[in-house]
Amino acid sequence: MKKNLSSKYKYDHMGVPLNQITDDMVHIEKLKMWVTKYEDSSFRVQYHFYDKDCTIHQLIQSRPHVALRVPNLVEAIVGQNVILAPYEPLPGYKVAFIESEGTPIELIESDLTDEEIIALENASIDHS
Repeated sequence: MKKNLSSKYKYDHMGVPLNQITDDMVHIEKLKMWVTKYEDSSFRVQYHFYDKDCTIHQLIQSRPHVALRVPNLVEAIVGQNVILAPYEPLPGYKVAFIESEGTPIELIESDLTDEEIIALENASIDHS
Protein backbone atom coordinates (compact mmCIF):
# COMPACT_ATOMS: atom_id res chain seq x y z
CA MET A 1 0.00 0.00 0.00
CA LYS A 2 1.28 3.44 -0.94
CA LYS A 3 1.44 5.94 1.88
CA ASN A 4 -0.81 8.98 1.57
CA LEU A 5 1.30 12.11 1.95
CA SER A 6 -1.37 14.66 1.06
CA SER A 7 -1.80 15.89 4.63
CA LYS A 8 1.90 16.86 4.78
CA TYR A 9 2.07 18.60 1.39
CA LYS A 10 0.54 21.88 0.25
CA TYR A 11 -0.38 22.89 -3.32
CA ASP A 12 1.98 25.54 -4.70
CA HIS A 13 1.32 25.71 -8.45
CA MET A 14 0.74 23.72 -11.61
CA GLY A 15 3.20 23.76 -14.50
CA VAL A 16 2.01 23.24 -18.07
CA PRO A 17 4.41 22.90 -21.02
CA LEU A 18 3.51 24.72 -24.25
CA ASN A 19 4.86 24.29 -27.77
CA GLN A 20 5.43 28.02 -28.31
CA ILE A 21 6.55 31.10 -26.42
CA THR A 22 3.80 33.50 -25.35
CA ASP A 23 4.10 37.29 -24.97
CA ASP A 24 3.90 37.11 -21.17
CA MET A 25 6.81 34.68 -20.75
CA VAL A 26 10.22 35.52 -19.39
CA HIS A 27 13.41 33.61 -20.16
CA ILE A 28 15.42 31.80 -17.49
CA GLU A 29 18.78 31.44 -19.22
CA LYS A 30 20.41 29.05 -16.74
CA LEU A 31 17.52 26.57 -17.14
CA LYS A 32 17.06 27.23 -20.87
CA MET A 33 13.32 27.68 -20.49
CA TRP A 34 10.61 30.33 -20.67
CA VAL A 35 7.92 30.76 -17.99
CA THR A 36 4.85 32.78 -17.17
CA LYS A 37 4.44 34.14 -13.66
CA TYR A 38 2.05 31.82 -11.84
CA GLU A 39 1.20 34.52 -9.31
CA ASP A 40 -0.70 36.26 -12.14
CA SER A 41 -2.97 33.21 -12.49
CA SER A 42 -6.10 32.67 -10.38
CA PHE A 43 -5.13 29.06 -9.74
CA ARG A 44 -1.35 29.52 -9.83
CA VAL A 45 -0.84 27.91 -13.25
CA GLN A 46 2.58 28.52 -14.80
CA TYR A 47 3.18 27.86 -18.49
CA HIS A 48 6.57 26.70 -19.76
CA PHE A 49 8.41 26.58 -23.06
CA TYR A 50 11.78 24.80 -23.26
CA ASP A 51 14.69 25.80 -25.50
CA LYS A 52 15.88 23.10 -27.92
CA ASP A 53 19.11 22.69 -25.94
CA CYS A 54 17.38 22.40 -22.56
CA THR A 55 18.64 19.38 -20.62
CA ILE A 56 15.75 19.13 -18.15
CA HIS A 57 14.23 15.62 -18.07
CA GLN A 58 11.95 15.02 -21.06
CA LEU A 59 9.01 14.03 -18.85
CA ILE A 60 9.10 17.48 -17.24
CA GLN A 61 9.30 19.15 -20.65
CA SER A 62 6.40 17.18 -22.10
CA ARG A 63 3.85 16.64 -19.30
CA PRO A 64 2.00 18.97 -16.92
CA HIS A 65 3.08 18.77 -13.31
CA VAL A 66 1.77 19.74 -9.91
CA ALA A 67 4.14 21.51 -7.52
CA LEU A 68 3.78 20.80 -3.83
CA ARG A 69 5.38 22.44 -0.80
CA VAL A 70 6.97 19.89 1.50
CA PRO A 71 8.35 20.35 5.01
CA ASN A 72 11.60 18.50 4.22
CA LEU A 73 12.75 17.93 0.63
CA VAL A 74 15.36 15.31 1.46
CA GLU A 75 12.83 13.21 3.38
CA ALA A 76 10.17 13.70 0.68
CA ILE A 77 12.31 12.15 -2.07
CA VAL A 78 13.43 9.08 -0.11
CA GLY A 79 12.25 5.99 -2.00
CA GLN A 80 10.94 8.08 -4.91
CA ASN A 81 11.97 7.99 -8.58
CA VAL A 82 13.92 11.27 -8.68
CA ILE A 83 14.08 12.70 -12.21
CA LEU A 84 15.61 16.07 -11.28
CA ALA A 85 17.91 16.04 -8.27
CA PRO A 86 17.46 18.69 -5.58
CA TYR A 87 18.80 22.13 -6.47
CA GLU A 88 18.30 25.68 -5.27
CA PRO A 89 17.17 27.97 -8.13
CA LEU A 90 16.73 30.81 -5.65
CA PRO A 91 18.31 31.29 -2.22
CA GLY A 92 16.08 29.56 0.33
CA TYR A 93 13.99 27.79 -2.35
CA LYS A 94 14.88 24.11 -2.85
CA VAL A 95 13.32 22.03 -5.63
CA ALA A 96 13.36 18.45 -6.89
CA PHE A 97 11.21 16.53 -9.35
CA ILE A 98 10.02 12.98 -8.92
CA GLU A 99 8.08 10.75 -11.28
CA SER A 100 4.92 9.14 -9.90
CA GLU A 101 2.75 6.91 -12.08
CA GLY A 102 4.17 8.51 -15.24
CA THR A 103 3.60 12.06 -14.03
CA PRO A 104 6.27 14.58 -13.00
CA ILE A 105 5.75 16.01 -9.52
CA GLU A 106 7.69 19.06 -8.33
CA LEU A 107 8.52 19.14 -4.63
CA ILE A 108 9.49 22.46 -3.04
CA GLU A 109 10.96 23.22 0.36
CA SER A 110 10.94 26.89 1.29
CA ASP A 111 9.88 29.22 4.07
CA LEU A 112 9.92 32.21 1.72
CA THR A 113 6.72 34.19 1.26
CA ASP A 114 5.28 34.71 -2.22
CA GLU A 115 6.46 38.32 -2.07
CA GLU A 116 10.04 37.25 -1.25
CA ILE A 117 10.01 34.67 -4.08
CA ILE A 118 8.72 37.24 -6.57
CA ALA A 119 11.44 39.72 -5.55
CA LEU A 120 14.17 37.06 -5.93
CA GLU A 121 12.77 35.93 -9.29
CA ASN A 122 12.60 39.47 -10.61
CA ALA A 123 16.21 40.03 -9.61
CA SER A 124 17.37 36.89 -11.44
CA ILE A 125 15.27 36.88 -14.64
CA ASP A 126 16.58 38.09 -18.00
CA HIS A 127 14.02 40.77 -18.94
CA SER A 128 15.39 41.35 -22.44
